Amino acid sequence: MAWRSGGEAVLVLLHVFVVLQSVSAFPLRARHFHGSLARPHSVHPPHLLPTVSTATSSTRLFGLRLRARQRIASLFGRLRRKKQQRPEPIINGAARNPINETIIIATHYEETSSRPSSTNGETLGTSLSSVTPPRRVEDDDYTKFIQESLPPNNGSFLYIPPINTTDRLRHSSEFHSKIEHFQQYTPRDIALLKSVRLRIVMDGMRASPLEPAVYRAFEVLYQDLLPLRVAGRFIFRRLSYVLKMCQETRQNDLELLQNSSTTGMMSQELLEAAQYAFLLLVEDTTPNSTEDDSGINNDSEHDVLLPMVQLNQSGVLSEVIAPRLGMENNQEQQQLLEWMMSSNSNDNSNINDTLNFPQFVQGLQQCIRESSGHDHSKKNSSLLLQSLLQDFCVQVARRTNGRRTHRVLDEQRQQYSDRFESMLDAFAGWKALVPPPERKGRMLDVLRGCFVGAQNEAVREALRVVYVDHPTMRVAGNTIFALMSALIPTSPSSSSSRTAQQQETQDQLNEDRQNI
Repeated sequence: MAWRSGGEAVLVLLHVFVVLQSVSAFPLRARHFHGSLARPHSVHPPHLLPTVSTATSSTRLFGLRLRARQRIASLFGRLRRKKQQRPEPIINGAARNPINETIIIATHYEETSSRPSSTNGETLGTSLSSVTPPRRVEDDDYTKFIQESLPPNNGSFLYIPPINTTDRLRHSSEFHSKIEHFQQYTPRDIALLKSVRLRIVMDGMRASPLEPAVYRAFEVLYQDLLPLRVAGRFIFRRLSYVLKMCQETRQNDLELLQNSSTTGMMSQELLEAAQYAFLLLVEDTTPNSTEDDSGINNDSEHDVLLPMVQLNQSGVLSEVIAPRLGMENNQEQQQLLEWMMSSNSNDNSNINDTLNFPQFVQGLQQCIRESSGHDHSKKNSSLLLQSLLQDFCVQVARRTNGRRTHRVLDEQRQQYSDRFESMLDAFAGWKALVPPPERKGRMLDVLRGCFVGAQNEAVREALRVVYVDHPTMRVAGNTIFALMSALIPTSPSSSSSRTAQQQETQDQLNEDRQNI
């Protein structure tokens, strides 16, 4: 508690001391005579009077102390702040953020979706094509990249269905508020995440509200299953942190380039398109080795670095930059690489080995300044750099074909992925045994949601990622599978196989608990 002055603190302490002294010396005006009060005009003889207790009862002493505490607390009333009421989460998210299946299908890694479109037919925000300059014939390839590959930078990537506010439990309210938190991010924020696995998780989160059965199953499990709540809170914190850092890094890079004398003349859309193409190039040139980032537990998801060796091998220098600068032979192309390295030699980071996006653009500026046969005026340099960035976007789009690269898992995580696949196969075999919709129950809602989610590729792959990457989620997943297998009606043909699967799941559950 902050005091307005030192004198005020001294006065309060003195007042507390006086009150405590008065409590300790309080006169005992009333004596207890076995529950009766003594009267001074009593006519009873002295030997018939009951014995007078000179000690104050514990009840009265507690009352005096309580009175002193209340009096002290009244002094601090003006210094206390009223507790801020937590705002109720936004409920009517469906009316504010309608969604169309085109936003869901426009993923940038190898996934497709068969989800139905929304009934209102509206799109989630306007496309970037509505704010781009008029098309020119020579810009057809670049305009196609903007319209088809670059995700929009407005609107929310997430759709929230209408929520019944009556009888909402605490965990249910927490679940809805965490989902609604991600409405502030745009599709471009998600697309610029470095990790493919994180983008898969976000795409599954985006797809689940479009399936009411899946959304209901998640809600029930979050209320009833403690391991799932623990894992869900961890994943929420991790995703929130990574998305925030990615947003800040991206904005800082753009501000750095916009403050430059040369790149400041470019549109923000061109810089963001080049930033997205740079991320695609980093992913495409990374060797297809064992994936060392879990996508959930890594703290450096916002750092996008391109090794100089991979830049040289990508063909960007030889096929895009060198022809525009009139440097065709190998020796001149090697000179381009040296110019890009020297442009960032003053940086304290290890930039001789890697480049981030601002350093890549500054390297292009250095190549333009050092090359011969070109007008180095500020206007012409800016126009040439703009043309180089457009050609860079087109070249990367042709190289990657708009897809994101998947890398293989290590041996341990591949075993977890195979275990998850076996659970999906079991659900596929139980499809004919699902209880009819007339049967009601919370666990039956979960069971129906599991069947719908297993058929939705975005939801299925997102669950696979969190199951493989997070041990607590594996415990929750094994528990859910054991509960669901107990709800399936037993048939003679599947009884023995189900018993073996349940035993295997129980063994896996015990193993995961020991690992945690």
